[in-house]
Amino acid sequence: MEAKAMDSNSKIIFWAITSTMVILSLLSYVLVTNPSTAVKFSFMVALLPTLFHFGAAYYFLAGIKYFKSKQRIAYILISTGMVVLGIAVMQLAIVKLFGLREWITSGGILIPYLASGALLFAGVRRFARLLNIKGLATSWLALLAVWVIASILFSFIPYVDKPIEHQSHVISLTVNTFNAVVFAFGAWGLLKIKKVIGKIYQTSLRWFYKAMLAAFLVAVPYSIVLLTLPLNHWYYNYTVTAVLFIVSSWLFMRAGYSFSRIGQLKNITKDDTSEELLGYKPKQSSDQESSILDVIVYISSLASDNREIDPKLDTVRSITSQLKPGEQPSAEAEKRLLSVYKVLENYLINDDKLQKLDKKRLRDAVFEQTGVKINELITKEND
Repeated sequence: MEAKAMDSNSKIIFWAITSTMVILSLLSYVLVTNPSTAVKFSFMVALLPTLFHFGAAYYFLAGIKYFKSKQRIAYILISTGMVVLGIAVMQLAIVKLFGLREWITSGGILIPYLASGALLFAGVRRFARLLNIKGLATSWLALLAVWVIASILFSFIPYVDKPIEHQSHVISLTVNTFNAVVFAFGAWGLLKIKKVIGKIYQTSLRWFYKAMLAAFLVAVPYSIVLLTLPLNHWYYNYTVTAVLFIVSSWLFMRAGYSFSRIGQLKNITKDDTSEELLGYKPKQSSDQESSILDVIVYISSLASDNREIDPKLDTVRSITSQLKPGEQPSAEAEKRLLSVYKVLENYLINDDKLQKLDKKRLRDAVFEQTGVKINELITKEND
């Protein structure tokens, strides 16, 4: 009951933060003193995705203490990338507000876009490599090759006349192409991670993938805009690209929120795959008494790599395959299942690649989620 209340509170806080960011963005339209409607509007629509990106960075870091040092680095890279991407989205509005034209002509405006893309890909790549996922989706060489080829192709496409040098135009298009490629490779890498990662991570990965895909779908149309629209077009004046970033930036923040809950060991989706994985359907209501099988279903969902725990579940499958619907394991079978639990517990505490767990925290979580007191079962077995 207490866990459900805490879970509900965290959702309320998330939506309260989201609402506050929206309100602050709307208020900025009134607070900005510049008389130009375009400047006020561009500042307002750029502020919201910036705040969402900052919120995403906060949430990715919020639960970092529950992870091992190598995974922490991945989260830090992603969070830093989020902050820099937020700055990148906001800078054009600031340039218009304060007349900092030299920031554009010097090329400085491009630096945050390049930096954010590199940081985000580095974070996703590190995440994937910790799970022994390799290949083109996590290759810097492949990413750079696609970027160079796409940039060369774009440079030869005729574009509408703009009051800037051809070289400046090519650089802008090249940087935007880099971000598009980064988001595409990021989404690809996340799909590969999702195929092997444990159940507790699935919701987070789903939101993160949606965010990467949405960001890609923002970057690609902007390349078309750079090719087709003159600089005095209303699209630039009103920073429409920032409007499109609102969706992807919120999805990044939603992904960060989901990641922050993993360390609480209760980020388990309702549509679980336990029946397919173990041949056992967990209890469906709080009125049913949990068994050692429910415990195994729960702790197996906490593992970061399904490929490593799958062989450890063969004993469970052999037992459940002989059970009739609603039938409970025999006393002898429960002893074998308890042995499986010990193997899984040892794996999670000592060998899991991402999370940092200890026996007390894990057993407390088991009791909170299933109502089963593992200490008592082990003591009973030893008597």
